[in-house]
Amino acid sequence: GSVGLWLGLALSNGVNKFNTVGIAKPTKNVELQAFMESLPSTSEEVTLQMATDDLPAGDYTFYALYVDPGHGLVSNAPPVKLLDHSRSNLAEWHITLTELAGPSMTTEEFEQGRQLYFERCAGCHGVLRKGATGKALTPDITLKKGTAILAWVIENGTSAGMPSFDGDLDKEEIDIVARYIQQEPPIPPEFGMDDMMATWK
Repeated sequence: GSVGLWLGLALSNGVNKFNTVGIAKPTKNVELQAFMESLPSTSEEVTLQMATDDLPAGDYTFYALYVDPGHGLVSNAPPVKLLDHSRSNLAEWHITLTELAGPSMTTEEFEQGRQLYFERCAGCHGVLRKGATGKALTPDITLKKGTAILAWVIENGTSAGMPSFDGDLDKEEIDIVARYIQQEPPIPPEFGMDDMMATWK
């Protein structure tokens, strides 16, 4: 018969959340909802990649349940007895996520990266890298890409409109920018009213 697939996430503080919506873009929600309302036949494989990108560092346990849609509950929730019984009748996976650290840079490389970014990238991605016409490039995004992928994108551009910088920047400069955008963006100095008035003639 038909069964539903329920995927849960136990946080280190004991709070339970559940992956909902679908495989491509799972959403973590405290509400109990089926991850997949129906599964393929047993002759087909179901491959699921648990999304951990939006989780802070810490210890987590993912667990899964097959649930018969005819479990008799009016609300959209799996039988409590299954959750109480070792939480899983399918699989359980423990993982410890650690904070990602940016690649090392010398003071000189950081300053060169800051200058290159300001001259070539800030117009589209913003001075603080929060995005404008281009996508945001804050460390929570760039650290997950890594230096090699970021350098490839800088060198080759994207189909979304980002130009290729191959020829404008050499390999060393591309590497420096790729490592720079994985660091916390420096706060630009404030240019206040007194500074502006001092420029008046």
